[in-house]
Amino acid sequence: MQEELDNIKALLKSPDEANRILVLAIIEGMDIDIQASLPAYYKTYKFLEKYGQVTQGLEDTVPILQQLLALREIDLYDKGLCGELIDFTLPSLEQLDLSCNKIEGEVPDFTNLYNLKILRLNSNKLRGKLPDFSNLPNLKELSIECNQLSGHLPNFSNLGRLENLNLIDNQLTGSIPDFGYLQSLRILCLSDNQLIGELPNFNNLPELERLFLMNNRLGDTIPNFEKLPYLRFIDLRNNHLEGSVPNLQHLFYLEALDLENNRLSGAIPDFRKFAELKILNLKNNRFGEDALDNLNREYVVENQEEMYSVLGEQFFQQEQKREFTRPSRSSSSNHRAEQFLFYGLYTFVLGMILLLLTSVIDIFLASSYYVYALAIALGGGLLILVGFWGKR
Repeated sequence: MQEELDNIKALLKSPDEANRILVLAIIEGMDIDIQASLPAYYKTYKFLEKYGQVTQGLEDTVPILQQLLALREIDLYDKGLCGELIDFTLPSLEQLDLSCNKIEGEVPDFTNLYNLKILRLNSNKLRGKLPDFSNLPNLKELSIECNQLSGHLPNFSNLGRLENLNLIDNQLTGSIPDFGYLQSLRILCLSDNQLIGELPNFNNLPELERLFLMNNRLGDTIPNFEKLPYLRFIDLRNNHLEGSVPNLQHLFYLEALDLENNRLSGAIPDFRKFAELKILNLKNNRFGEDALDNLNREYVVENQEEMYSVLGEQFFQQEQKREFTRPSRSSSSNHRAEQFLFYGLYTFVLGMILLLLTSVIDIFLASSYYVYALAIALGGGLLILVGFWGKR
């Protein structure tokens, strides 16, 4: 501890102003005991505003940072850093943000950052293939959007705790893996790449909430995402998807569905039962006039040829960044219980009506119809019991 404190104080007294700025930018990531031992005016991040940007290269920056072994966070967002990205050896580091700089070269696999949880390298000039980061098992957020990455997507088989994967606006090719090992993934953003092939059903991503795959070359049909109960935002604009729009009524929390500029045809499902739906965009597909009959007018403009949401594209752009609270499992259970009660009551009433009819005019009906009616009524009663049990 004392050795690291001495290193920091020495760097702060360095005649090289850039060194002092870099240290000031990372003090907040240090252990609180170290912060308490430093002069008060060095502990405020606002002190950086007096100096502007750091214009030195990473080859000079990294050796400075390597001396701070207790460092937990590096935030050098938009500091004018240039040069090639190289590995760090900081065993305590949990967050690394080098976004909006001029960093070049390939992305290292960061083998010496075992405790890293957040990695943000957005808006640089990084190129080459993306590593699988197999030595970062604690990673929760991986965001490298707006770079020049190429090659195929890894399956990230060792990132079981990853919640947010953002690789928007690169040059990635090939098909999308099923990401079967990313059981905790909640946000998947792969828009604006050159991805091809079939759209996976992502059955192994039960926590997925946002799916952004616009502006690729994905083909085949759209899966019904039957094992993604928390899915809320689906953006598949500007692909080569074919077939009909699947029945998505099991997606109770769906708020936005954008399928603009594909090759979809056939009937359009009835979206009136989607209580949370705010965006529905089916513009520029191959639907016939009859397909408009089931379309809920509340979510689209009057121009039937466009079939475009009244809220527009800005909604999706905001949702890629916004944090929101996941619906609780209790609220999900209550919703399902209400469904059981509704269908149970409907079935029970239908069964009782049939029982009444068969008892009144059984001379015209075989006795087997009475048995069928009784079975329907009993089935409805069972659904009602299940619904009440779920509401407890």
